Amino acid sequence: MDRADLGVLVLDIDALGCLAAGAAVVTSPSVYQLVDSSGRSRPFVAAALLASSSLLALAANRPTRAALGRSAAVNALWVLACAAAFRKQQTNEGRVLVVGTAALDAVMGGLQWYLRPKP
Repeated sequence: MDRADLGVLVLDIDALGCLAAGAAVVTSPSVYQLVDSSGRSRPFVAAALLASSSLLALAANRPTRAALGRSAAVNALWVLACAAAFRKQQTNEGRVLVVGTAALDAVMGGLQWYLRPKP
């Protein structure tokens, strides 16, 4: 498997992960309440996850240097969002969910950055 194939694989896995997370946010309010007890941010987070999934899936169709760079930036933004959300967590479950999400996004973003084709 060459670098381009690995880039496609990482983008596809990340797109599916965002899609699954978006579906969980939409269909499982009780799970989302672990992160935001008020639930006010739920529609915005769901929309952002679904938009991220679409962007990542499009990048997987043509994994150029720029596409992988943008995808890495999207993951970096999710890491920042998780860092902001972490301070507001009131339960251990919420903290674990936010830290786990940040870790997965950091790994995927790092891989996407590393797998960018050389200029």
